[in-house]
Amino acid sequence: MGWRPADFWQVTVTEFFDAVDIFNEMHADPEKTEAPDEDEMTKLLEKYG
Repeated sequence: MGWRPADFWQVTVTEFFDAVDIFNEMHADPEKTEAPDEDEMTKLLEKYG
């Protein structure tokens, strides 16, 4: 996923598995996956910075 070691070691197990799920979803079929809209990005930034 391209994480730096420091980033990897700072996440919780839940955050790690959420990231893996999203990564897999985004790379499964690019034709079916849409980028997050503005509201979704705002929520993601609030949650993960």
